Amino acid sequence: ARFYVILPAILAPAFIVTGFFFHQVHLVAAKGWPLSWFATCFVAFAISKLVVTVVTGPLVDRFGARRLLPYVLTPVVGGLLVLSASDHMAAALVFMVMIGVTAGSSSVIGSALWAEVYGVTHLGSIRAMAYALTVFASALSPAFFGWLIDGGVSMEAIAFGSALYALFGSLLTSRLVLS
Repeated sequence: ARFYVILPAILAPAFIVTGFFFHQVHLVAAKGWPLSWFATCFVAFAISKLVVTVVTGPLVDRFGARRLLPYVLTPVVGGLLVLSASDHMAAALVFMVMIGVTAGSSSVIGSALWAEVYGVTHLGSIRAMAYALTVFASALSPAFFGWLIDGGVSMEAIAFGSALYALFGSLLTSRLVLS
């Protein structure tokens, strides 16, 4: 049962990031940003992901992946809320930095989490299943986002809905810390 409680939080970064990256041209057009500006923001994404990946390792060693998991999606929620509320070019930068923070921390925490929750006896099988589902979520999101876009749903609404999904995932994982 714990696996299914953790799953929405583990799948959220791959689902959300892939969906927005795949539809970045539509996002940029809807926001009225120059495509070159959004491309430049990928540098901020990469830097924030790199820095947070390095910083998160020692935090996992000190506090444990299980205790940190409920906070992993907080940055992406913030970035998505900014994206949903603003057309200012700075919103693109904030969004990209925040998803970089979540992407960096989730990769480290996700790697350590399964061993903490289930032990190492079946670690390979558990990680394989989680990874396969993450790949599936990543493959599903471009089609799902495209279906929403074709249905007339705005990028702001998609960002807000994605923020709600990530918040839901965070709330579910907070139960794991208490159990």
